[in-house]
Amino acid sequence: ISIALTACALGAHATLWDFTINASGNQVVPPSGSPGTGPGTLHYNDVTNQFQLNMTMAGISAQNTTQITGTKLYLGAPGVAGSLIDDLSVLCNWNGSNGNYGLFAPVFYNFNQQFEQDLINGNVYLQVHTSQFGNGEIRGNFTSVPEPSTVALVVLGSLGLLLRRRKKSV
Repeated sequence: ISIALTACALGAHATLWDFTINASGNQVVPPSGSPGTGPGTLHYNDVTNQFQLNMTMAGISAQNTTQITGTKLYLGAPGVAGSLIDDLSVLCNWNGSNGNYGLFAPVFYNFNQQFEQDLINGNVYLQVHTSQFGNGEIRGNFTSVPEPSTVALVVLGSLGLLLRRRKKSV
């Protein structure tokens, strides 16, 4: 029985994923022509399916938060117009003015698990809509940030291969 309980506990262990986003007008399909940018981060828990999104926008056309008309998640690879997953507008807390805004979407948002692998693979994007750009002013796909242990393994593996080549050439 203790082995079964241990197996269940291990199976429930969450992976916490970190993603970056670098939204711009050039990524909207077709490109919006906006000079706006939007770097940010997303932290995702794959057991609870909840995430927290933080983003900063600069240079967008909206002069106040009421001109930000939509903050939406779409399914689609970079450069491809995708289908709507969800509208985060109700959850988003935008603050700022004159084209410069900060966004915080709280951790209690439940991401649809059906799209989890797409998120991990970089095929989910956020698009911000404004009064001037109703079809989207800036867009950015989420990119997974490797955890430090993965980076360490890649570095160690690369060093091992380099040493192996060096020994063969000597």
